[in-house]
Amino acid sequence: NNAGLMIENTINAISNSFKETYIPYYVVMPNHVHLLIGNNGQHYIPEMMRWFKNITTNKYIKGVKELGWKSFNKKLWQRNYYDHIIRTQKSYNFIVDYIETNPLKWADDQFYIQ
Repeated sequence: NNAGLMIENTINAISNSFKETYIPYYVVMPNHVHLLIGNNGQHYIPEMMRWFKNITTNKYIKGVKELGWKSFNKKLWQRNYYDHIIRTQKSYNFIVDYIETNPLKWADDQFYIQ
């Protein structure tokens, strides 16, 4: 949907706003996102996540006001997020597989809505 496309466009803009950072894998789900962030250590992950949440929240509010997107109660994003430093190829492969196959598991999600 249009909100998902906005999220995807913002994910793709991360590397423009944070040089030497790239997103090799991501998935936008109906109620969450998964990102694999390649970072040379120049940027602080919490700084990138604050930027991402701020930009997407403001764009979503605009979508609610101007495009009739579904409104949300107080917060669009949860306060925290899960991060993990990938140290091995095995871990990298597991995480990439998790991201790529996550949409197949959507029907089993506790917040699934058909």
